[in-house]
Amino acid sequence: MITKRAFLAAIAPLLAGCSRFEAAEPLPEADRLGVTYKGFDPRRLDREIIDPGQINAIIEFANARLDGWHYPIATMPAGDTHVFLCKGGNIVGYIGATAGVLLRYPTKGGLKFLRNATDEELKQFHDLLI
Repeated sequence: MITKRAFLAAIAPLLAGCSRFEAAEPLPEADRLGVTYKGFDPRRLDREIIDPGQINAIIEFANARLDGWHYPIATMPAGDTHVFLCKGGNIVGYIGATAGVLLRYPTKGGLKFLRNATDEELKQFHDLLI
């Protein structure tokens, strides 16, 4: 049987990671957005956005929420809406959404960041894509 002390020692690093929030870097400028709703493949877009005003509104939405990002403790939500920011022929940024969270890739690479999102924030995000 595991002792209380051993149990706490085992989960302490996980609990420490739960409370570590980081700031995300601002999304860069883009000239095109690729949107997927049925998967995470930027080569199979459901929609493409080329209107500069709409592109800037989505980037401003994301850049107004640079605080409160964290790494998932266990598994990463797949997301149901993925927005790939493109400049020229390259993907230069990403923001996504799923139930209760926004998703970002840190520019340094690695796992996706999560940020809790209110229903109003998620509605606002999806409305910007229309």
